[in-house]
Amino acid sequence: MAKAPLTGIVQLLLWRLSQNVYFSPHCTFHEVSPDGTRKNKKKPKPVLNKFNKRLCGSVHLITRLDSNMIRTVLLLFCMSAAIYGSLSCPSSKKSKLVALPETQKDPKEHNALRNPARLVALPETQKDPKEHNALRNPDKFKQGAKVYPVLPSSMEACYMAYSDFYEAEYESIAIKEMSHGSHLICATECIRRDLYSKLKYFAIGNGNKCMCAEDLPEKRVPGGSLKLVANTSCSLRCPGNHRESCGGLYNLAYFRLSSTLTPPKTDKFKQGAKVYPVLPSSMKACYMAYSDFYEAEYESIAIKEMSHGSHLICATECIRRDLYSKLKYFAIGNGNKCMCAEDLPEKRVPGGSLKLVANTSCSLRCPGNHRESCGGLYNLAYFRLSSTLTPPKTDKFKQGAKVYPVLPSSMEACYMAYSDFYEAEYESIAIKEMSHGSHLICATECIRRDLYSKLKYFAIGNGNKCMCAEDLPEKRVPGGSLKLVANTSCSLRCPGNHRESCGGLYNLAYFRLSSTLTPPKTDKFKQGAKVYPVLPSSMEACYMAYSDFYEAEYESIAIKEMSHGSHLICATECIRRDLYSKLKYFAIGNGNKCMCAEDLPEKRVPGGSLKLVANTSCSLRCPGNHRESCGGLYNLAYFRLSSTLTPPKTDKFKQGAKVYPVLPSSMEACYMAYSDFYEAEYESIAIKEMSHGSHLICATECIRRDLYSKLKYFAIGNGNKCMCAEDLPEKRVPGGSLKLVANTSCSLRCPGNHIEFCGGASEIAYFRLRSTA
Repeated sequence: MAKAPLTGIVQLLLWRLSQNVYFSPHCTFHEVSPDGTRKNKKKPKPVLNKFNKRLCGSVHLITRLDSNMIRTVLLLFCMSAAIYGSLSCPSSKKSKLVALPETQKDPKEHNALRNPARLVALPETQKDPKEHNALRNPDKFKQGAKVYPVLPSSMEACYMAYSDFYEAEYESIAIKEMSHGSHLICATECIRRDLYSKLKYFAIGNGNKCMCAEDLPEKRVPGGSLKLVANTSCSLRCPGNHRESCGGLYNLAYFRLSSTLTPPKTDKFKQGAKVYPVLPSSMKACYMAYSDFYEAEYESIAIKEMSHGSHLICATECIRRDLYSKLKYFAIGNGNKCMCAEDLPEKRVPGGSLKLVANTSCSLRCPGNHRESCGGLYNLAYFRLSSTLTPPKTDKFKQGAKVYPVLPSSMEACYMAYSDFYEAEYESIAIKEMSHGSHLICATECIRRDLYSKLKYFAIGNGNKCMCAEDLPEKRVPGGSLKLVANTSCSLRCPGNHRESCGGLYNLAYFRLSSTLTPPKTDKFKQGAKVYPVLPSSMEACYMAYSDFYEAEYESIAIKEMSHGSHLICATECIRRDLYSKLKYFAIGNGNKCMCAEDLPEKRVPGGSLKLVANTSCSLRCPGNHRESCGGLYNLAYFRLSSTLTPPKTDKFKQGAKVYPVLPSSMEACYMAYSDFYEAEYESIAIKEMSHGSHLICATECIRRDLYSKLKYFAIGNGNKCMCAEDLPEKRVPGGSLKLVANTSCSLRCPGNHIEFCGGASEIAYFRLRSTA
């Protein structure tokens, strides 16, 4: 029976019993006096709807019954209805029936009991259709019980997985939460994937790899790529719960998977106490490791954070790998190599590739804490490993004061080093940043290597060689391969600061090394103003140089960029070598030879191997700027050298328009040349590309040699001989060793273009030479 009709009938009966009202057969009612007679007759009230008609019929039947019987029936009826939650049963006593609290819920409802007509018209059965549908259709998000995993009390098994396991045999579940991984995280995921309860195990490896399985590996993949090992091999702590095992670096820990309707007591990200390392107060030992140590005997831990390495970083990693407390030491080498060990090397590997040395040999400062030792370049510092539940007081990346170098105000000394110095007597520090080298870069590296303040000097040579020393060379290596020279000999500007000296090509500049806790005011890559060359507007002089000039009298500067050589390239190099402004000229020869000089040759080497010639003899175009002269094949073009703080407007590789040849449409003339022609009368141009010779190859070379546009023709003979000329032979050498013949005699095809003619076996084909931009 519906709740609304039951409630209406009961309310009417209660009112009938409490008010002594008599219902007529036509659903009218009369007030009854205590003696049982009618007191007055009420007007019949209209019936409002079908439900009220049914209600009147029921009431008419009930009013024929005795009051005590009615009360008894009513009590039984209420008890039955209460079982179904329809209404609260009143007591069998009349007084309590009148005081039924259900009739006191709403003042409007209470007034309806005093007025039966209103009671009949009660709209209780006309509830909101949405509320009615909600009873039939509960909220779709609250439809049933949740299913949760039961956390296992112990590990089922530990398996060593080979390298191809994770990708091939088992599918790894990519769970974002596994950065906070734990048994609860992984088991919850497996329960979520297992509606039909087929999965029996969940497995975790490497701390963040979660897998689900129906069986243990030996049952599933006999002889597969997993090997059963001791449970203690799965000693990697879970990131989300340091009391649980999340496998190992290459090991998988398997656990039983079961479910329950009871939710876990703890949040899945706050499941257990964290375990932290106790930072050691002193070093246990320092060992020198041979070159094969890091890769062979000990496994190095690849920790991304070791770029900020410190005792806390390394010890935290070792604690993370040591659920069963087997590890006793952590070790750091080279500033960024972190290792974990059960014993010291002499106990673990007697006579191995480690040698015990003084603790001061492990003087490399930790990147994350300059007050701690992180071993040495080839040394390992060992420290005691212990754990606690108390977190460290400082963040692992902000553990100690930084130590910075004090930049020196002047140079201590300059030494000339012989060729074998850099590799033999002193160890050169390979610093990636020295491509931007400066005093700050080198001094910072030496401070980093000097925890115990034994180093007194830093030295720089060749602009990019940084060294650290306890003493000056004459005190350290008397009569050695270093010679004291004037400080001005160390005139090479530093790449990162053009106002500082970074030694010389073969010279070492020494500076005092000291430290401070105050950081430098400038960034180490932005320390000083740059100095740039002023490009000259004209040539100072052109000199013809004899064959032995480049190697003997002047030192040639080996510049890699001179394959794109130009005035800017060469002048920039000379400015770089001239901290003390002693150089006055730069010179270029053969298009790729750059030289620096204090004076012009006639002032420097009177009667030497250079001869002053016309400037037009230096007509070789620069490879990087076809509008500039880069000397000649045997000629040197000299230009004034001066500097400025203003950078050039153009990039040094994009300084001017290129000049290209215009390919001729026809041959000008064909000449037969005698045997001695190529070597004697005309100079043959040695062009490597002429093995693929063509009109374009030869004409390009002639354009390159003709800055002042004096050449009018290019000529090709024998398929690979390219020549340049100002005139045709009969105008230039009348009656010489060339004879004009028919053009058809120059019928040899060019190797690089078979449609073009490249002279003949003894003939030379001449073509007009023109240029374009």
